[in-house]
Amino acid sequence: MASNDLDAPIPIEEKYQFYLEQMMLENKKVAALVDETTKQLDHAEKRCGMFEQQQQQHVTNASSPLNLSYIHSIETNNIEAVSKNATEKEKQRSTCFSCPWEKK
Repeated sequence: MASNDLDAPIPIEEKYQFYLEQMMLENKKVAALVDETTKQLDHAEKRCGMFEQQQQQHVTNASSPLNLSYIHSIETNNIEAVSKNATEKEKQRSTCFSCPWEKK
């Protein structure tokens, strides 16, 4: 007789109320995931912006004397002139691999 209790029809209002509650729970889960993803994207965007700022700080001017002498030295294969010119005007930077020299 227990199977008759399980097979008994559920009133439509209760059935819809159950579905409504399930949908509300799913919506809360989705909203929480969207919020978390938004926070992660904002954090990643901030880190990317900071990285771009750091890279822009290390871009050297193409018309600087160091770059002109470096280009001339490469054309003439005079590496000693490059290192001498660089060490006179700038000091070595140990924190940036893309920009090994820092102006005094």
